Amino acid sequence: MDANDNCILSPVFVYSGTENFGDRNDTYMVDYSKRLLLQENFIPSFNLQSRRSYLQTGGNCERIQTFEDYDYWLRLAGTR
Repeated sequence: MDANDNCILSPVFVYSGTENFGDRNDTYMVDYSKRLLLQENFIPSFNLQSRRSYLQTGGNCERIQTFEDYDYWLRLAGTR
């Protein structure tokens, strides 16, 4: 891989774009930004992450009924 590749690598997690089909036929991909993450959850539900980082942040909070993934991403990014 060289500097011209369109790829962001992180030692903690990897996520991809989302491809919509049906009524919406498009793709959606956002480059990682901590500032943007504070405004919205742009990380799709499919992702890969290290077990170590998952365990260090405490994983998903079972007390939260909705947006538990967003809470997790914010803790992983060090904002909570």
